[in-house]
Amino acid sequence: MVFGNILSIREQRRLQQMTLPMLPKSVFKRHVQAMFPNLRSTKGAIEALQESACAYAHELFQNANTLARNTSRYTLQSKDIDTLKSIRSVRVRNTKRRAIPKAAFARIFREIVEERKSGLRISPACIAVAHKAGEDFVAKRFAVMSKVALLAGRKTAMLKDARTTDQLARHGVDESVNLV
Repeated sequence: MVFGNILSIREQRRLQQMTLPMLPKSVFKRHVQAMFPNLRSTKGAIEALQESACAYAHELFQNANTLARNTSRYTLQSKDIDTLKSIRSVRVRNTKRRAIPKAAFARIFREIVEERKSGLRISPACIAVAHKAGEDFVAKRFAVMSKVALLAGRKTAMLKDARTTDQLARHGVDESVNLV
């Protein structure tokens, strides 16, 4: 049993060091031609398409792995991929009512600018735009964090859900969340 684990670890390390694409070029080209029979393309175009498809798959599995670890699992499940897809298609309702009071936001915004000692003066219009952007940011993050918590089977978002949301945001997942 130990011998089998050593072999699998060696196999993983060998595969991690490989720089070959996930699918051989000929297989990928055949699949593309099967999906788009009338498409004429150059070799470089197919290679670029394959590279971007591999990058997308890598990012998808990396983000799904982050979600799985948040639920204390080491095995990816289809629900991780489904949750990731649903996060990307989240639409946050944009309301007129603001959750962060304008005066409090302006005070905090000015304090941050003063901390930087830039000597920059801020117009009220600039504060209004930053206020809206800040509220949109919070709304998007909350929408993603609630999906992450629900995946873990919780109705309450916890610190680890916020951290997982932050990790996903570093990979650009929350950029696809739309405000309606």
